[in-house]
Amino acid sequence: MLRLTKIKLVENKNNELDDSFTETYVQAQYLYSQLLREKYVNRHHSLHLLRKYLDKYFYQAMVKEIKLKISQGTIDDTVVNNIEVVKYAKLDENLIITQLNVNGQDKEVQFNEGFEDSFARDTWSDYVIFGKTKSGQYKIISLVYGEHFHLNGRDYNRQRNLRHTQYFERRK
Repeated sequence: MLRLTKIKLVENKNNELDDSFTETYVQAQYLYSQLLREKYVNRHHSLHLLRKYLDKYFYQAMVKEIKLKISQGTIDDTVVNNIEVVKYAKLDENLIITQLNVNGQDKEVQFNEGFEDSFARDTWSDYVIFGKTKSGQYKIISLVYGEHFHLNGRDYNRQRNLRHTQYFERRK
């Protein structure tokens, strides 16, 4: 879609961007995992805390995803240690798309399926669209997984943009 719309991401040399929006990514990832875990313990726990970090439409999509994961017996635990903003494009003064390389821990456990589809990874890449609110806070409008992803227990490990790391996904 980036090519079709002729949006060109440029290298983030010398960390040119204001990194305040990456804190939104970190907090949203942590809160998503925390809320998913808590839903197993307390079915009445409110997911509204995610609204602080997510656009209202992306929030609705994430609530559906959390409910789906709960119904399938999946826990998704994500902790971000470091983010590198590799590339970005400012679409206007309030809208930015970024390519993020992330180091941390991302573990997904399928406990209703005998753990066959569980996985863990330490490095991943996401394309994230951030929008700035009237109050100046960045919110995630959309997140598109990078070239590496997993689907239905199958690993897709051909991520060229993670530069220096020897990267693979470990099945648990």
